[in-house]
Amino acid sequence: MFYRLASLSIFCCLLSGVPGCSRPDLSEEEDLLAGSTGSQTAAGPGGIASPDVQGQPAAGDETAAPTAGADAPAGPPAAGEAAPVEVPEEVVPEEGSSSAIQDVIDQIAQASASDPVELAEDAPQLAGDLVISEYIPYPDGALNHEWIEIYNPGDQTFNLRGCELTSFDDLAHVVETDVSIGPKEYVLLVRNENSAVDEELDFVYIYARITMENGDADSLELNCGDVEIDGIVQQEEALGADGEPLVSRSFSVQLDTAHLNSGDNDALENWCRGVEPFGPDGDNHGTPGRPNVSCQN
Repeated sequence: MFYRLASLSIFCCLLSGVPGCSRPDLSEEEDLLAGSTGSQTAAGPGGIASPDVQGQPAAGDETAAPTAGADAPAGPPAAGEAAPVEVPEEVVPEEGSSSAIQDVIDQIAQASASDPVELAEDAPQLAGDLVISEYIPYPDGALNHEWIEIYNPGDQTFNLRGCELTSFDDLAHVVETDVSIGPKEYVLLVRNENSAVDEELDFVYIYARITMENGDADSLELNCGDVEIDGIVQQEEALGADGEPLVSRSFSVQLDTAHLNSGDNDALENWCRGVEPFGPDGDNHGTPGRPNVSCQN
């Protein structure tokens, strides 16, 4: 502003023609202005001078204002400005730690990655080599009190290792250990070890996953390799040879002693309820792991 007033007075003096009127030496004023402009004014839009803002560089000044960051001191927010939100550092779990769900996933993955059970060399190879002779689908007590009996009608010993038990809507169970069945022998596979011990059952193997329906349609198969050794179909509300419902609470379903082969066990009239009490309390009925009885009695 001082520079503009001085220029205006010189211009007027020159126009008036006053003798001795000449342009004064403004070096002092220019030096003063040059030294004070950078701190007092800053160029705004359209070249209009605007008041200097604390902490902002003047136009053309290459010195940048400090940016927010780790090295910049945090000051109070200006009026009307929201306070900065502190973002917490990301929490990184310690190495080796995992949730219970992850532990289960790891166990399943490890089990899936394990080597499959190799089929035994002396496993049954032909349909009918072994027969499903008795099972209990609706035991008195928990479902895990179920069991399956398998009979060997031939004169050769077989090993069930690597064979599969399957039912209608359950996952297959692979027999993981050696289970030997000699000629004319019955063997018992149980769903739960504790209940089998409590009921004084003479079992040779504990299986999992397979659960028979309590009266509804279901099926049960024994497969070794690509061969179905034997299979049965449980029909809803079916009657046995004794005229009684085959599936009844606390009673086994057994194959008649005169029809212990894989062909005859496909006919409902060759099945009946097991009636002999077993276990210390006698709450369930059947002949688990022992010779069946005749359905004609």
